[in-house]
Amino acid sequence: MVGRISRMIGKLTVGRKLALIYLLDLSAVIFISGILINEKYIAIDFSRKEMAGNDYIAAIRDALLPLTREHADAARSARSAAAIEQAERQFGTGMRSAELSGEFAALLRQAGGTPAAHGGMAPSPAFVAGRELLTRVGNQSNLILDPDLDSYYTMSLVILRFPELLEVINSTRGLALQLATAEGAQRQRLQTQFLILEGRMDATMGGIGSDYTEAFAASTPLLRQHLDGSRAALQQAVAQFRASARWPPRGGSVAVPLRSAWPC
Repeated sequence: MVGRISRMIGKLTVGRKLALIYLLDLSAVIFISGILINEKYIAIDFSRKEMAGNDYIAAIRDALLPLTREHADAARSARSAAAIEQAERQFGTGMRSAELSGEFAALLRQAGGTPAAHGGMAPSPAFVAGRELLTRVGNQSNLILDPDLDSYYTMSLVILRFPELLEVINSTRGLALQLATAEGAQRQRLQTQFLILEGRMDATMGGIGSDYTEAFAASTPLLRQHLDGSRAALQQAVAQFRASARWPPRGGSVAVPLRSAWPC
């Protein structure tokens, strides 16, 4: 077979041989170009999905933050539920988030569904549903798979660390309010739970500090300039919260630094 092809090529004129060489070279160029173009389209789709995830996560954040307030606001909860449903319609394609977003929106609409009115260490069902949706969107939008270290650790802060901190702060606030009026054996039990939450807060703040450090080390000074202010505000707000929650005034209230707990 090879000898037959060689004889056929040998019978070609010089011009046809040159044309054959040109066509073979052109086919290789077209093949390699197709691979490169396909890779570019993959990168574009990857980035588009990340952008959709960013927008969806912003809606989830705005729905989670009001849940830490002391009194339920039915109108605000309804607006948050509508915003989650709108985000699912607009950005949920390919996120596999329809079921979780529907559950979160339904829990937001339920009266008394805010964790601020929920005592103890466990977060409310609405808050748990919101965090599950946040994780699903982070995974399916490729944000958690980010290959760049600086944006990866920034993602870790926004999607993982800050929601965890917000949950611990909210649980600590609820427990501190109970401690303000508890007595006897109940107070001892609540104090034990309070120490556990303080340990969780230490671990969470340690993780936040590590993520900031690694993000700054992997990036240009511009990232530090953008995030240093919010990091300092967060540390100050958490320190003030812990000071006010450690010995709450009897019958008083403990404020939660909502915005400082999720600065990005």
